[in-house]
Amino acid sequence: MVFKFLKKISVLIFIFSLSIVFNIILQNSAEAKCARDSNDAIKVDTVDQSAGNTTAFALTGTTDYDQDNCGEEPLFYRVTFYKLALCTSDPYNEGTGLNPTGVAPDLSSCTDLWSDTSGKTVVIQPDKNTDLLEGFEIGTGTYTHAFILLSNHIDVKHYERFALKSNGKAATIYGYKDSGDQTGAYCWTKSVTTTYNNDYSKTLHGETIPAQQTGTSASDTLVCDSSAPTTATASYDYATEIIDHFGDDNVTDDVDAFRNFSDYSTMDGIDGKVAANLMQSDGSTLATTVANGVRIAHFQTLSPVLNIDLNTIGMRLSFNTSESVSFDTAVNTSDEIHAIKVGADPFGVNYTLISAN
Repeated sequence: MVFKFLKKISVLIFIFSLSIVFNIILQNSAEAKCARDSNDAIKVDTVDQSAGNTTAFALTGTTDYDQDNCGEEPLFYRVTFYKLALCTSDPYNEGTGLNPTGVAPDLSSCTDLWSDTSGKTVVIQPDKNTDLLEGFEIGTGTYTHAFILLSNHIDVKHYERFALKSNGKAATIYGYKDSGDQTGAYCWTKSVTTTYNNDYSKTLHGETIPAQQTGTSASDTLVCDSSAPTTATASYDYATEIIDHFGDDNVTDDVDAFRNFSDYSTMDGIDGKVAANLMQSDGSTLATTVANGVRIAHFQTLSPVLNIDLNTIGMRLSFNTSESVSFDTAVNTSDEIHAIKVGADPFGVNYTLISAN
């Protein structure tokens, strides 16, 4: 039977709650959290390449400053959703190898909870709930898998403060400027588009991807200054990361690197396992190039499974954005630390049914 969740006296709300779990599909890009000082600034070590000190960051719980990037929780995380579905069997088909040998998913056992070919753009913020839909219909039964279709363009708006690990004083980080140098202890996102696999100097999906970062302010894609940005700061804007494919290299340098699948894997804090396909705009055809790969099909095993019955009145999707943006840096030959980009990634989800009892 079909159980209708909408009732005359109550409206079911599908909630994105940021308080529980958020993580990322792409395990090889997962950055651990940045080590911070008592004033909540990201700690930075001085760099001296002649002495072998080539990286500036440490991870939380460590004292080794051996990282050129680390992960943090973005202040604003914007993503466009096209479909949410529950499935009674596994829709994902494992790929084999590389270039691009994934197998199209089988969605025949999936029931849409919500679908919009135009997409719905949602801004996720820490500790704030975001409604995605107000009601849906689905048959009672046992659902073993979940499916989400979303854009592979992930937008992040964020800033951070950096301090020297030795004395807590303001660190000097180089950021974007057309000519000359621009430095500061605060760095923030600006309007720019980059790719997950660090492709460069091309147009992708109508967006201009800048040239490869060269250790100069003109090639940096974050802005740095001596004070934090405000809503009036013109340069403070969303940066876009295109999840161009699931391989380990950009296709400009290695045309055979393209990969349109990421097989099931476990992730900390996520119930079940997650997998993904890179899809074309119809949401059902596998991408064959970075050019026609414009959607991410996200699959997850549900553990425990969702048993929907007549007492079910809603469902909550829980995210935790604690490490979903990475600050990536590079050191040039003058030992200057440059804020070259932020990276953003798609996610895993925890699903919880809400019962009337």
